[in-house]
Amino acid sequence: MSVKWSYSADGARRRCQRQLAYNQVVASHNARDTLRREVYVLKQVQQVRAWQGSLVHGVLATTFLSLLRVREQPDPAALTAIAVARAQRQFAYSAAQRYRQPISKASAGEDYGALFEHEFGPALAVSDLERVEANIATAFRNLASQRELLTELYAGWNQRSEWPLRLVQDGMAVSANLDLISLRQRGEPTIVDWKVSESESSDYARQLQVYAWALIRSGGWPQERAAQINLYEVNLLKNLVHKHPFDADRLAETEGFVNEGIAALRAVLGEGRYEADLLARLPIAEQEQACRYCPYQRLCPQQLSAEGRPQEAQIVLERVAGG
Repeated sequence: MSVKWSYSADGARRRCQRQLAYNQVVASHNARDTLRREVYVLKQVQQVRAWQGSLVHGVLATTFLSLLRVREQPDPAALTAIAVARAQRQFAYSAAQRYRQPISKASAGEDYGALFEHEFGPALAVSDLERVEANIATAFRNLASQRELLTELYAGWNQRSEWPLRLVQDGMAVSANLDLISLRQRGEPTIVDWKVSESESSDYARQLQVYAWALIRSGGWPQERAAQINLYEVNLLKNLVHKHPFDADRLAETEGFVNEGIAALRAVLGEGRYEADLLARLPIAEQEQACRYCPYQRLCPQQLSAEGRPQEAQIVLERVAGG
């Protein structure tokens, strides 16, 4: 198995090297090793906050994309109804822990759900689902109100959602998945990254710049015209649109960031081979929040104890209990 660098993988490395190893190397749906199969199951688990975002993203990548392509304005109520119906099916799927049954994720399709709270607690109530449904409705109402952004997108062509960019940098696979890319009148790219977050302070400029860098390095746009790429971070819960700058200087800075990340990832995971002592070489997370919301919070203390690191195992257990 080869290691793959992405912006999200770089974030995982910064949070916890062991979690990164579970994600990229240990998890395997078809391994005979029961640990690796369990890690694969837990890798699918999402917190409710992330899940509501994935529900909105799913409708944006399908129904909203279809509307863009035929230049039909979005109906917030209709988009909400699609996402809410999907939410209810996924909530029921997760509550029954069907994600633990020997059914492939692909076979479950849009019904598949695996929520952190159903796996670890605290128990979710009907009111939690209602809050998710309310946030979904808010997100689509806010989308419809963004007239300036929608005007640019609807005037564009060749719109694509969840568009994967794949390239090799310094001998390592690099991936970037664009939420939405649309071409303006003369083919200039507009890249949109949808956020469904209650935070107003997060700055995702670097993430958008990585996407623009990947577009250029994969041959999708000429380097000398870097400044013509429009980058939009759109927080649909807060109804905020941030346009992030990009130019030749930022292209060079972003390439440096990616190269540093690749070197750091290789130092942690090597070439990505699954080896018995891989986890034993890696430290626990510095921040206790990383343990508290980690999907591997039951496995990691067990592994640490088996590695002869009981004190660190106790630290992880106390962090989880503190949540």
